[in-house]
Amino acid sequence: MKKTVWVLTLLCCGTLVSDTTYTDSEARRVLESLTLSGLNGVYVEVISIKPEVEKTGLTQILIKTDVELRLQKYGIKVLTHTEWGLEDGTPRLLINPIVLITDVNNLYAYAYSLTAKFQQTTWLGRNLKICASSATTWQTGRVGIGPIANLKTNIRKTIADVVDEFIVDYLIAQDTNIDEQWEMLKEIYDYPIPIPMKKESK
Repeated sequence: MKKTVWVLTLLCCGTLVSDTTYTDSEARRVLESLTLSGLNGVYVEVISIKPEVEKTGLTQILIKTDVELRLQKYGIKVLTHTEWGLEDGTPRLLINPIVLITDVNNLYAYAYSLTAKFQQTTWLGRNLKICASSATTWQTGRVGIGPIANLKTNIRKTIADVVDEFIVDYLIAQDTNIDEQWEMLKEIYDYPIPIPMKKESK
């Protein structure tokens, strides 16, 4: 059953609209995007890549640089490792490209599974004394196959696509009245959703 959630949604054309109808699964995506509200920046981490994959030119450093430049292009601050350790919530965008190169009848091909996860410190609603230092509050991913000659180009493009999803959700979250959205999202679920704690002004 579809239920209505009033949100501001940033469309690809750059138009802001309201009064949008979401399925439960779509509403969960809205809920995930709201966890990006109030961020001052993010640290980018890329899981290491197998040596045989790096030989194609798709290196851990290249992916990290691509992601950081894309975030900065849209005004999202990229935290250094030192800044990340000092930032409230230790916000991190984790990119995990798992690539397998195969040889079938002397034809080299690749298969991949790509996940992008945003992780931050969170507290249990039932016990605020318990926290998880790297809880995933937003994620997306892709899988695919292709000829080895296209590996570097195609996976870089796929990574750019998933990072764009993060950027859109990040930008929406910064323009959203989080208190109003949380109250409306409560109506979608049968269990209460705790309002996140706000930082006190210094």
